[in-house]
Amino acid sequence: MPLRTPTSRRSAICHPSLTGNAMLLRLRFLDALNHDDEENRCNIRDSKNPKPPRKLVIRHVSPSRDRSLAPGERNSSRHARQLNQSARIVRAWASVAMVLAGALAVSACSGGGGEEAKKYTTPNALCGISLDPELLDSFLPGGDSISVKPSSPNGGAKQCDVIVDGDVSVRQIQTWWSNGESASTVAAAYDKMDDGQVTDDDRFLSSGTGSVGKTTASCKSSDHPDQTLYAVVQVFAPDRSDSGAMKTLITAYTKALEDSGACG
Repeated sequence: MPLRTPTSRRSAICHPSLTGNAMLLRLRFLDALNHDDEENRCNIRDSKNPKPPRKLVIRHVSPSRDRSLAPGERNSSRHARQLNQSARIVRAWASVAMVLAGALAVSACSGGGGEEAKKYTTPNALCGISLDPELLDSFLPGGDSISVKPSSPNGGAKQCDVIVDGDVSVRQIQTWWSNGESASTVAAAYDKMDDGQVTDDDRFLSSGTGSVGKTTASCKSSDHPDQTLYAVVQVFAPDRSDSGAMKTLITAYTKALEDSGACG
């Protein structure tokens, strides 16, 4: 009875040239020798069909990539790492913001750049002339108390000092000058008028800390013939320069002065 041709992997690997009974006899011979290693079986070769030695293939795997993961799993892992990095950055910036906020709070509490609160009520009149308190408020510092001290320097002039916590912050003056004068020439006699801007009609001059306003020709006084009444404002409080607010203040005050009893 003929022997069946084996179809095992060993026959295909070790001796592809042997077929039928010859191959089966060789396998049984190898089993008898107790050669369990399939590769050792292949060491006995037909001299006509020597099997070439295997090539050693070395594959380099990047440590930054896990090749044991499926493509979808690798993408998920990469996305998770990116989310973790973003979260760390957000936490770092949040910490910086908290530190800055704390520093600003400490600076404000210690008076380093923070504005002191105004615990007083801004007066609504200066030297008997009604005035919107908001116009004056821009030039007053923070403090606990405020007072207005009137005086009469000379020549019929009236002066009112606005005092905050014992220091003169704003001074308002009503003064008579010859008809030939102007806002520019009168301003030259007072401090705080540097870099003042003059209106086209030369009635008003204003800087960030001082101003002069000239009343209209209708403002007359029998006590001051051939003279014109001027309003002067000076700011002595530090860091209170505001040219726009000053122009509004002197314009409003001069108009109120024209409508008052000062122009008899």
